[in-house]
Amino acid sequence: MSHAPLRRLGVPFLAAVMIAATLAACSGPAQEPSSDAATYTRPDPTRSPSPSASATEVEKPERPAAMEKKDAEGAAAAAEYFVELYPYVMRTGDVAEFEQMSHRSCGFCADAIDQARRIESRAATWSGGEIGQVQLLEARGHDPLTGLYSLDISLSQAAATITDANGDPLFQGKSETNEYQVEMGTIDGRWVVVEIADHR
Repeated sequence: MSHAPLRRLGVPFLAAVMIAATLAACSGPAQEPSSDAATYTRPDPTRSPSPSASATEVEKPERPAAMEKKDAEGAAAAAEYFVELYPYVMRTGDVAEFEQMSHRSCGFCADAIDQARRIESRAATWSGGEIGQVQLLEARGHDPLTGLYSLDISLSQAAATITDANGDPLFQGKSETNEYQVEMGTIDGRWVVVEIADHR
């Protein structure tokens, strides 16, 4: 089975490039993202992540048991969990698990991680953006050539706002429901997101 080229997501689920540019323009020279923002790197178990203080105030999504399955059901559960992590990562700056589930080729993943780090480094605040219903529209099964599961999903997301350290708005999104194509694979028996893009 061949895979068509994927296009990146639009606002609000992926406004990473635009928001990162806004943060850089409003806050002086941008801090260069670390090299692992664009590549999949297994986290160092001896090093603890350093999420912002708000990480203790924001509830992290519950990891579904179905993620342990290495089939289409497991791929769908992992994809749903990953997108539900997105607003948590943006609010807290805790990118550890999100990064662990990101394949080095996932442009969306790298952009989102960079965005979360920029928000935290500039003492900005992400609010809203909660993920609502995530619906699996189609699962195309396992591609023996690529080893990937290709999924079509629909998700709704509440409006998201980013404010600077003074409380002034930097970005205002809107509530949306959109369809996306997600490609899932595994590394060392763990699910990773290979790409997420608009489904058109």
